[in-house]
Amino acid sequence: GALAFRSVDHEDGDGIHREIPQGPDGTVPDTPYETTYFVGVGAAFRRSALDDVAGFPQEFFYYKEELDLSFQLLNAGYRIRYVPDVVVRHRGSDGSRPSEAEEWRLTLRNRVRVAVRHLPWRYVVVSTLIWTAYVLSRTRFSVGTVLSVYRTVLGERERLLSQRSVLDAETLERVRALNGRLWY
Repeated sequence: GALAFRSVDHEDGDGIHREIPQGPDGTVPDTPYETTYFVGVGAAFRRSALDDVAGFPQEFFYYKEELDLSFQLLNAGYRIRYVPDVVVRHRGSDGSRPSEAEEWRLTLRNRVRVAVRHLPWRYVVVSTLIWTAYVLSRTRFSVGTVLSVYRTVLGERERLLSQRSVLDAETLERVRALNGRLWY
């Protein structure tokens, strides 16, 4: 259903590891492998696969929309393959990015949304706790940031629950086997 590509820095050509899906062993090998997600900077999709799923969630704005679409594709029976021979030279733009505090707020908000939409409740709880602790550490314990996210998500609970499409047992097992992003 999707191909994920290698992302390298526009200036020096070094791999940008946060923009490359990890392999099943947690590394980024130089050979193709099946993965459970793609990063938006470099991906291609089978048109019929996109027609079979809801697509990118419009309300996410920034961050984690790729993970949401990845879960949709996997649950629809598609596979995602990392193809390191296709390289995207990424030139990031600081001008269009949110502030660091806003980046962490959006990351936590959307990670919780993805969990509620696609994961069994035990994963929702643990993932939310892990991401909350991580965002608190990255924002110098900005409790206001976390509370803002919780208020937002609680306000959206009816809509999120109506969008809930939990990964089936087979897909969940495949994501586990490929070291996919269930907790983090």
